[in-house]
Amino acid sequence: MTNRETDSTDRTTVTPPLSCNAMTCDYFRMAPHLWPTMLARLCQLGADVVCVSVPWAWHQPEEKWVDLTGITHPQRDLIGFIQLCARMQLSVHLSLELLPEAGLIAWGIPMWLLQQFPESQAVLPNREPEVFPLPSLEHPTYTEHVLRWLQTLSDPLLELQSATEPITAVHLAALPDRDYNAHNARVLWPIWLRQHYDGIGHLNAAWGTNYETFNAIMLHEHSLSPTPSAKNLPQEEVKDFFAWVDTRWFNRRAEWLSKRGWQIPVVGPTAPIDSLSTSPHVAQIAEDLPTLAVGVAWAETAPVASDGQPSPTFWTVKAKSWAGSLAESDEKVFAVVREQNSRVRLPAPAGKTVILRLLLNGRLLPIKHRLSRGKLVFDYQLVDASGFTDMYLVHPESAPLTNQLTTYLQRLLSVREAALDYTSRLCQDLASALVGSSSDGGNSPPPGSDTLPKTAQAELLEAERSLENARLAVLKATASLGEIERRLSPVIPGSLYHAGTWMDLSVLTPNQRSLLAELADDFLSYAAQMREARDTAAVHYVQSMEPDNYAAVWEVLGAPVEPIRTSTLGWIAKLRIELNSGGLPPVVWTVHNLLEQILRGLTNL
Repeated sequence: MTNRETDSTDRTTVTPPLSCNAMTCDYFRMAPHLWPTMLARLCQLGADVVCVSVPWAWHQPEEKWVDLTGITHPQRDLIGFIQLCARMQLSVHLSLELLPEAGLIAWGIPMWLLQQFPESQAVLPNREPEVFPLPSLEHPTYTEHVLRWLQTLSDPLLELQSATEPITAVHLAALPDRDYNAHNARVLWPIWLRQHYDGIGHLNAAWGTNYETFNAIMLHEHSLSPTPSAKNLPQEEVKDFFAWVDTRWFNRRAEWLSKRGWQIPVVGPTAPIDSLSTSPHVAQIAEDLPTLAVGVAWAETAPVASDGQPSPTFWTVKAKSWAGSLAESDEKVFAVVREQNSRVRLPAPAGKTVILRLLLNGRLLPIKHRLSRGKLVFDYQLVDASGFTDMYLVHPESAPLTNQLTTYLQRLLSVREAALDYTSRLCQDLASALVGSSSDGGNSPPPGSDTLPKTAQAELLEAERSLENARLAVLKATASLGEIERRLSPVIPGSLYHAGTWMDLSVLTPNQRSLLAELADDFLSYAAQMREARDTAAVHYVQSMEPDNYAAVWEVLGAPVEPIRTSTLGWIAKLRIELNSGGLPPVVWTVHNLLEQILRGLTNL
């Protein structure tokens, strides 16, 4: 990177854009430990609205159960993701039902529904046989099931929707083409014709036809050609009919949502809110879910890589979205954003000035500067040994931070706090699992499963045990354990998250149990340390969010991280040695996997 000299006339003095700048973040495509980082990147790119697609097929892969809290898979925790958005003061726009822009099989509609009730499938013109089916939105069977799904979805989400809560809008997308399903053709089409003509005689006079009844008029006979003639009245009527079907469908859905307590705007495919269906994706997905997505990868040109690191386009997107200036009274607080290393020259404010470098991880560093010919001069470093730069803050000591910058810094602290909470829970779950398994013979159900029906609880427990047995058989048959885990996790990832709560450790010797009891004690202590750091930081939140106070909170939240990371690495090494030498049975690979998950959580701190 080369230096170039610029002054304050270029796009470097900016204000955080807090006026409905939206980006899409697909929670279901990424592990929960990445959620705080991805939402932080979304904020750093200038967005304050998160567009969230909710795939019905992901949360209800079988007719008999629905998971919205991550019981069966951590990436199904929709409620947790929305609560995280609320914690970061981000608005949420939900896209429900059809998700045509999400790259999903059947646009996110469950395949079991379309296969079990083929009569509810849309009949679209010129569709190739191998293209996945789509629903006929007004078919009674489909409507019955989708309303049942929306009711299940509404129950926990209603309390999270209002002008002051995270969910501020709902988006519904229609089919992009004409649907000649029998329900449309034989039921709705005659209804529409009767509403537009006093009788069949009036229709025949207008169309120049001799039909005996409205039911005799076949919809497909008047299908629209690619360029319908303006004088072809039947084709124009068909066009108007399909517009009526779309409007009828949307109005019925919106009315249903309203009656169930949804008070926020419900917008359709033609609404002038493009942020709901076409907003850019924040993150690349290197390996998409094979049971849900059409492609192998997703959003490959997004500004954030799949591990949360900025891609080459990150800086261009950020600089464009942060164009502007921010002034309060007679003094200015500048937030400087650049796409490359450069020398910055700004008008020198009156009084003493502090320049701070804000890193992408949220850390604040003081920066040296000088005055030259009435200009404030400093070198902008995009990246160095300290890390990537988020922005530089030029802060006159006598000027308070603006509300926009205060909100921005609070969001960054919320990211760190959320990552601390997530990792603390993992430590607590691991320790509790080890203690519980050694005392009850491994019969405890997965956490949260008490919210499922008893039959579903039993099926879930049995399924997870079967998956673990299958996993152990694979692990025994190959020396490439890490690679197998990585490749199997998209297919059967749920067992990794909760397996420790019920795994049977009764096969362990006293010495082996003693080793795991020591591990459990360590991680119980780590969970307590992280909770204490969170509670201590919360005290600072009630004080002013000035740079010194922000830096203090950031340090408090990160204080326990490095010792815990070092210890976790040590435990992973110890377990690998024991497992590969036969000192521990293969069932303990599950403990190892949970330790790796904790380590990934620590990387966000």
